[in-house]
Amino acid sequence: MLISYSGALGARLSVDALNVRRLVGDNLALAVQVISTLIAGFVIAFVADWKLTLIILCVMPLSGVQGYAQVKFLKGFSEDAKVIYQLLKLRFMHIFSSNQAYTIL
Repeated sequence: MLISYSGALGARLSVDALNVRRLVGDNLALAVQVISTLIAGFVIAFVADWKLTLIILCVMPLSGVQGYAQVKFLKGFSEDAKVIYQLLKLRFMHIFSSNQAYTIL
């Protein structure tokens, strides 16, 4: 025998509808807003000065490549700094753990 509770079913449907709205609604609205803003911006830019807009469109990928390269370089430098820090830490531990007196000139 199948027993159905309308209150439990209603609550479950309400939660499911809320989850679907969270997943699709907000992301979809944000995507539509971003795409419409880009299209409107390009239309305004092409109407205002089409030559300058084409130049900027050609330069934008170079700016992206520069940002990517900068992130890679900074990541490499941070790894080198970690190695140097570890070496200095070991050196200072050796100096301070020994019983000899060192003078710093």
